[in-house]
Amino acid sequence: MTFEDDDGPVKLAEGTYDDVIVGTGLAASVLAAALAGDGRAVLHCDANGYYGDETATVPWRQLIQRLEKDPRYSAVSVDVPDDDDGSVDGNAYLFDLMPLVLYSRSDIVDALVRSRSSNYLSFRCIERHFALVDGRVVSVPMSRNDVFQSDCIDRADKRRLMKLMHVVMDGDRLATAPSNAMDRDLLGQYSDRPFREYLAAIGLSPMLQTFIIYSFCFDDGDTMSTDQGIAALKKFLMSMGRFDRGALLYPVYGTGDLPQAFCRLAAVYGATYLLRCAPNLTDDEMVLGGTDQRIDFQNVVTREVCDASSTDSVSRCICVSRVPIVDGVGICMLAVPPDDPGQHAVRVLQVDEASGCAPPGSYIIYLSTRQCDRARERIRGVLERVVTPANRKRTVFFCEQRSSLIIQQSRKTCDTNQGGDLTAERKSRRRISVSGSSYLFDADDMVKEARNAFEQLRPGSEFLRQRPGEDDDLDVDTRNNPEFCRIVTDDTNAV
Repeated sequence: MTFEDDDGPVKLAEGTYDDVIVGTGLAASVLAAALAGDGRAVLHCDANGYYGDETATVPWRQLIQRLEKDPRYSAVSVDVPDDDDGSVDGNAYLFDLMPLVLYSRSDIVDALVRSRSSNYLSFRCIERHFALVDGRVVSVPMSRNDVFQSDCIDRADKRRLMKLMHVVMDGDRLATAPSNAMDRDLLGQYSDRPFREYLAAIGLSPMLQTFIIYSFCFDDGDTMSTDQGIAALKKFLMSMGRFDRGALLYPVYGTGDLPQAFCRLAAVYGATYLLRCAPNLTDDEMVLGGTDQRIDFQNVVTREVCDASSTDSVSRCICVSRVPIVDGVGICMLAVPPDDPGQHAVRVLQVDEASGCAPPGSYIIYLSTRQCDRARERIRGVLERVVTPANRKRTVFFCEQRSSLIIQQSRKTCDTNQGGDLTAERKSRRRISVSGSSYLFDADDMVKEARNAFEQLRPGSEFLRQRPGEDDDLDVDTRNNPEFCRIVTDDTNAV
């Protein structure tokens, strides 16, 4: 088997692969690393000439080409001003197809550290959080010092907020203090009721409720129960200060570096990689696109778009701006609560030159909301409030249909496992569904999806285990992976 790289044809090892994974998105890449680390023979391929698939980070031209050709995206609309100088077309800008942030204490950070994929990455902390309240961009206090220095929260609200923090952090020595007994009792009474009702019951003001629900808990539209809200708030608070003063991290050079790190780890464990390869699948073998080379496999994992009628689609906007949302602020997030019942919150992420994705003096602003009627108009309305048309260099709007991993066994494997049952092929096709909200920028949903797929393929095995006695300087087997011939890491790249 061969494929073309800069140095010409490369001969790949022949044989049967245990698992073939199509697409190098984050969930697929985490799964590849877990399977290869468990001793499986993995072939990981992607039709694109770059890693990341739906979580890739690419220059502008590749971004537009991908949006226009990939069936996962629709309603693509590009705004280019008359005075455009073409600078956005260069490699100084890198754009996330699906921008993601990481909680400092989360499944994905644990996976990065445990698997040592963090050796290939650097991160920046989300510096500030804001909320759009009554048409104003208001700074959201995150730390204890921020709370007591804030001029938008009165003294009584500050005390109530700190009491809530103690109740949420059940390991806190003040959680069981008599002064917090009423708030703890109310938790049981409101456990299945809307989180906002609980916050109102303990006396928090509407503005503080908005901060907690949309900036701390990332709710979509007052849909969280109290139990869900407390869990989300605890996750945020537990992440505060682990690596920096904030709770969230953004990968330097964009989200696309996350799947690349796991692909490198998979290659270390012997996985074989093929880019620019669109495989054609039959019942029990795979034919490499553009060739007659056939590959036997036991399982194949692909990513397919969910039902077109599904509500799990996302409206997105990417804007290149000459000015930040708030003067003097670089990497930050803005929460925009729904204006009316039935609407969804809009999430905004801004990155600057510190992210490695924009040149000095430019900012990339991502806006996302769950797809619904008039979602495009709502995103445009938010964009108008935070960036004037005169300060926009380029803007693209699009809709993304949610997709999920599909596991399918070869017919040979089905016949062996299920005694030749005629319905074996149908039974072998399993969709890995995760009820997450990755459009809210949380990368943990991708790791959950990969873990679910791994547990179906390798029940009883440890997910992303670290083998004892391994050196920290493991390198990739470049005989089967010329894409990884040049890997440079140093001590500054650790989390």
